[in-house]
Parts: sequence; C-alpha cells; structure tokens
Amino acid sequence: MSLTNLFVMYCSQTFCNLIIVKFKNALIIINNVGRKIQICHVPITKEYLDASTQFAPSLGVMALKTFVEQNSDEKVEFIDGTFSEIDDLVTRIRKDRPQIYGTSSQLVSHENSLRLLKEAKRLGAITIMGGHNPTQLSQEIVTNNPFVDFVVCGDGEEALLEIVRDSDPREIPNLTYRDDSGNVITNPRINLSLDSLPIVRYDSISLTPYLKQVAETTFDERIPITNYQRVYSHKGCGNRENTPGCVFCGRADIGVRFKSPKRYLEELVYLQEQIGADYVFDVGDDLLYDPKWLQELVELKELEGKLNLHIGCFGRSNRIDAKNAELLRRLGVVEVVIGFESGDPYILKRASRGKASPETNLFAAENLARNGIDVCASYVFGLPGETEESMEKTLENAMEVSRITKKYMGFKTREIDANLIEPHPGSSSFARLKRVFPETYQGKDVLDLEQIQRDYFRVFLGLKSDREIDHFRNLVIRNANRMKELCQYTDVMGYKASEIEQKK
Repeated sequence: MSLTNLFVMYCSQTFCNLIIVKFKNALIIINNVGRKIQICHVPITKEYLDASTQFAPSLGVMALKTFVEQNSDEKVEFIDGTFSEIDDLVTRIRKDRPQIYGTSSQLVSHENSLRLLKEAKRLGAITIMGGHNPTQLSQEIVTNNPFVDFVVCGDGEEALLEIVRDSDPREIPNLTYRDDSGNVITNPRINLSLDSLPIVRYDSISLTPYLKQVAETTFDERIPITNYQRVYSHKGCGNRENTPGCVFCGRADIGVRFKSPKRYLEELVYLQEQIGADYVFDVGDDLLYDPKWLQELVELKELEGKLNLHIGCFGRSNRIDAKNAELLRRLGVVEVVIGFESGDPYILKRASRGKASPETNLFAAENLARNGIDVCASYVFGLPGETEESMEKTLENAMEVSRITKKYMGFKTREIDANLIEPHPGSSSFARLKRVFPETYQGKDVLDLEQIQRDYFRVFLGLKSDREIDHFRNLVIRNANRMKELCQYTDVMGYKASEIEQKK
C-alpha cells in the first residue's frame, strides 16, 4: 500500500471531520464541518417590476436550509437579496468568503445570480444554482458559465445535502454538472415524497424585516395581518399533465404531489403557534386540485380545533363550485388567486386554459364572495391573438369582479393583477421562439425579457415593425393602469419599472 493511501486511511479513521483530496500528487486536507455555506435569494434587475416577495422569507431557500441542517452538522446561512443592492451582495461574498455558495433565481434575476456565483467561484467556493428557470436552462447554464459548478433541477433538498457531503456528482440525482472530460451531464430527476421532508423552520433567522413590510401594507380591510408566512400543500400543476400547460408557463415540476392532510395541518399549526403567523399563503398551484384531499383536511382541522389562521391560496375556477367554496371558508381561506388571464373566450382557448372561460371565472368569484372569500383575479395582457378589443373585454371582466365583491362583501376588491406576458423557458411559447429565432435563443441562458416579449409579439400577434410593437406595448400599459383603478392593490409583472408605477 502506498504512503498516500496509508495516510488517507489513517486520517479517515482518526479525524472523522476531515476530507483528504489528492490533487496533482499533493494532499489537501479540508475540514468538512463548520464550512460557511450560503444560499441567496437573488434580487431581480431593477429594470423590471416584480411581484411582492418581501412579506416572508423565500420558502424554497428556507426549505433547503432546514433539510441540510436537520440531516448534517452543517449550518446554512440564508441571504435575502431582495433587501440588498447587488453590489452589496458582491461585497458580502468578498468579506465572508463562503466555501459553498448557492443562488435561487428567476428569469429577471439570472444575470445577478451569475454575477454573484462568478465572484464566489473566484474566491474558491463551490457554486450552485437552483429554481424553475435554472432547471429549464441547466444544460445551457453549465455549458456557458464555467464558474457554475452545479445546477440543481427540481427538488433541491437531497441534491444540496449530497453536495455538502462532497458526494460523487455522478451519484447525485437532479444535478447538471461537468464531468472530468468537460462534458455536461444531467442526472436523472427524482421527485421526493413531500411528507418525508421536515417542516420548514424559521427559528434561526430574524423575521423583523418582513414584519415591517407587512405593517406598511394594507392586505385586507376585514382582518389585521401582522405576520405573513408561506407554505406549500403540493408541488406541480394538474393543467400541465398531458398538455403543454399555459402558453407562457415555465414551471419545472413533474406531476402533482400533495402532502398528506395530517402533515400539512401540522405545518400550518407550527406557523401559527411557533412563528406567530396570522396569515399564511399557500403557493401550490391549485389547492382544490383534489377535492377529497381538501374535504379530509377540513374535517381534520375541525376535529383537532387548533388552527385559527387566515389563509390565501391559488385555485382554478372550474373547481370552485358552491361546495368547494364552502370547504375553503371552513378551512379559513380569505382570499383565492385565480388566473383569469383574459375576459375574451377566444383568447383563453388559445392560451391553453383548459375548461376555463370568462363565465366560469365569474361564477367562481361569486361562489367565493358568497362565502366571504375575496378573489384576486390575475390577468395577463398579450396572450396569443390579443387585440385592443380583447383587452376591452378583459377590463369589462375585471369590472364585473369588482361588482361581485362589492355586492356580496361590501368593499372594493383588494387585488386585481394586470401582468404583461412573460414567455418563460420551458413554456410552449418559448419553445416556438427557439425554433423561429434559433440564433437568439438556442443554447443561450442569458436572456433579455424585453427581447423575448418583442419576438413573441412578432410570432404570436403578427406584429412586424418596431413601431407596431411599441404601439401595442403602450396600449397594454394604458389598460394595465386602467385596471389598477379597480382595486386597492395590484402586482404588475413583466413591465419595466419606468413604464408603470406599482400601486401599494
């Protein structure tokens, strides 16, 4: 046995917290416990408006932090970049010199994410990127950016834990990386059992910045909200099963997975009793996807009698009949966000909205309002076939939502969203753009949202000249501003910050 192998064996038996790495005939000894591990929820570029994200910590990042800390001796530091300037985050990397640095990013924060990872790699860190956008572009990201070691695709808990454990990348599921020959490899994807994951914990971070944001925002005239948190009952969207999904959607989940009602209720009770939450928003795509699951959850909640939370969630209008609306009320739901998308039936059909129609959307809003539940109607301007006339129909639809809320609940609709279409990587519209403009999109990971939108308008709306595109965008902006007057609060995504003033 060689001297090197004897030394490695001795160290592995004597110093269990040491990793011995042989590199160019030299032995490098690394302390594998107590490393500085940081994951940053990356801020979007200031050029664009974003949905309000500062009411609660990033649920995805906190889930990763919780999982690694409960399955190892390591500590993971959560950095919420939404409270920081990008230059300050770069400075922090230089100061902290993390050994492992990860980012959670989206389309409009991707370049900021790359900048942070490049700096972390320059200082010797293992670099990781995750999220829906990186999942869809994992091959391109690793190919184009040598400073990115790993992209985690889909569920990140097991993958991050194995990276922290310095496991062989070939054995880590849900990972894209470069092998020793420089080839870009994507390992098979697996879905984790959601019940096997620990309850996301917030003990180790300060909630003060989020509580301050909540205190400065009016959510609902009926109820005081002081501590807003997030949770997920399920992952995946049923509308993407055996269909291309909504034309703009780049969700990267595979299938639909729910936590058991018992496990989900335990998490809600934890947020209420241990974190002090009085409002929790469920970020799952459709809380009513499985009515039997919802029925069991409500019955368990009423049997145990512990939960007294206000809840918000997403839902699809075709499932919100009178019975399901009553179940939501019994659960404690006070608001449901529904993707109304358009008030024009022709536009909805072209957008792959399944059974949804302007009439079913309004019927759902009325069922909810009769049960004291407000509806947030979320619209998207610029869907395939959009015209000035179809936008007028959308505004009329939004006005009817306001009338329903006023009739049954006695106050102005809290929120109506007027988003500008964003064809995300992974969506059917982006796939078509790649085919039509391969030189712009094939093999690329740094993408300009405005360019994507302009090319989309050319392909899906038949707008040829820059003048036509500018005119259409200005028309959308005017209608978005008109829609904002119908409610107390609105999120407007997809616009440049210079184009529209975000209402608070």
